[in-house]
Amino acid sequence: MFEINRQDALRFWSIVFIIIGLVIVYFLSPVIIPFALGIILAYILNPLVVHMKRVGVPRWLTITVLFVVGLVIVLLLLSLLVPVFEKQIINLIDSAPQVLAWLQAKTSLQLEPDALKQALVHHLQAGGSVFRSVWTAFMSSSRVLIETIISIVIIPIVAVYLLRDWDRVTQNLIDLLPRKHREKTVSMVKECGEVLGAFFRGQLLVMIGLAIIYCVGLAIVGLDLWLVIGVTAGLLSVVPYLGFIIGFLLSIADVVIKYHSWWYLLYVCIVFAIGHVAESYILQPWLIGNRIGLHPLAVIFAVIAGGILFGFVGVLLALPVAAVIKVLLRHLHNHYIHSTHYTETVEDKSA
Repeated sequence: MFEINRQDALRFWSIVFIIIGLVIVYFLSPVIIPFALGIILAYILNPLVVHMKRVGVPRWLTITVLFVVGLVIVLLLLSLLVPVFEKQIINLIDSAPQVLAWLQAKTSLQLEPDALKQALVHHLQAGGSVFRSVWTAFMSSSRVLIETIISIVIIPIVAVYLLRDWDRVTQNLIDLLPRKHREKTVSMVKECGEVLGAFFRGQLLVMIGLAIIYCVGLAIVGLDLWLVIGVTAGLLSVVPYLGFIIGFLLSIADVVIKYHSWWYLLYVCIVFAIGHVAESYILQPWLIGNRIGLHPLAVIFAVIAGGILFGFVGVLLALPVAAVIKVLLRHLHNHYIHSTHYTETVEDKSA
């Protein structure tokens, strides 16, 4: 009969509970993800709240000001961007005849404007009916509606409560740790926190830097949408390669509509090549550095895995989660190479 000691049983049940926890996280991801985003938001804002408290400003006042200002900024951006996008779509439709004429002149395609117009109207009407059907189904689905409301409401609520009770929550979590492993666990968690802080602050600066590079470059080229495309590409750069791809495609569309020239396509390629080089060799190394230290293959794998498991939000959280996993694996590796399982030799066993 096999004898199972206490340590082996503890390992077994630990693995079982971890697997059960992962399954629960997967099925409750619509609720867990907003909580995770709220925790991340609180983590980003907490250093500022702590600094203001040191200079005599109460935590509640700083938290209130932060979220009021944030709400105003979001509403202001929406009020500015929505009319701009609407105007640009109208301009795109109005410029369709010029685009068709340019395509006919540059290619062998025989395009009939009237036929294309009728097809466009037909598909727009069909698309409108499909959109209305989808929207009706969306609004009638109580599950989707509840998930959407939860996602929008929970994030700021979680962030506010965590910011208010940050010290008490962290101390309570530390007190729950076994005293035998408390020091090592706190050290590991602090290292994970440093990695996450470096990532989020560095990524924010990278986004701003790329937005400036793209805006200035596209303005020099002479694109009408230089501001919208530049800001969009900079913001979407939080997802690896997404900002570059979307910004590049939008720029090509703007060039085709306005200039009908291959030279301007070359200028756009140069602008985005400069942005890519600046991101890869200047902004990322300087602003984020080696604190994340993920291999490009690990980045691609993390982004794909996050997208498959949790959708777009999973893509957004892929890199910071991968960075934390790397820290945990490094501590696990150090523990393993100093354990008897690694250092024990055949002679030791025979003795």
